[in-house]
Formats: sequence, structure tokens, C-alpha cells
Amino acid sequence: MKPASAKSKGRNHQKAVAAMVTEIFELGDGDVEWTSMGASGIDIKLSPKARSVCPVSIECKKQRKHPAVAEMKQARYNAYLGTIAAVAWSPHGSGPEEAMITFNMREFFNLLKELQDERKSNAAG
Repeated sequence: MKPASAKSKGRNHQKAVAAMVTEIFELGDGDVEWTSMGASGIDIKLSPKARSVCPVSIECKKQRKHPAVAEMKQARYNAYLGTIAAVAWSPHGSGPEEAMITFNMREFFNLLKELQDERKSNAAG
């Protein structure tokens, strides 16, 4: 694959991730932005409002294989304070609906616990 084609696919992946976050969390223009390829820092920039409803720092990868330790280290290094570092990745040949997210297992279980606690609270109240 030519470098320009790879960069274009990566850029389109970033745009799709930003659009999905904006849509699902019902955010406005400027709350979620993608960065240019090769720019330092996190790939999906979130406004303080966006971070309050989606406390995840997202690194984007469009690659043939599942992200490894290096990609997670990059996500943690670039993460906003108080957010979950994650890698949104999509294998070549797949679209945004097949994209996956990778993050720390303990953080996954903590999120499930928070959801469970909220459901119990709503059921009791």
C-alpha cells in the first residue's frame, strides 16, 4: 500500500471515530475533533464538555493486526488526565461499524461495576 493511501485510510478512520463519539454522546461542533496525521498528542481531541460525558482518550489505528503493547503505551502517554486510555482500531478492509476498541481490562470491569451500581440505584429509587 502506498504511504498516501495508508494515511488517507487512517485519516478517514479518525474522522469516523470522531463522528461516532459526536453522534452517540449528542455533542456539538467543536466538542470532538480529529488531529492531522503525524501530529503529537491524542488522535481524538475532546472538549471539557465531551470529556465529562465520554472520559476516554482515543488513539486511532488502521492496521492489519490487533494493536499491541506499543499502541496502548502511546495511548496512555497521550491520555487526558482522569480518562481511560484506549485504542480505536479497524483492520484494513473494514468500515467504521466493524471498528473495535482496546483498553485495560481492569478499567473495563470498573465501567461494568459503575453501570451495575447505577442500575441498582435507579431500581431502588
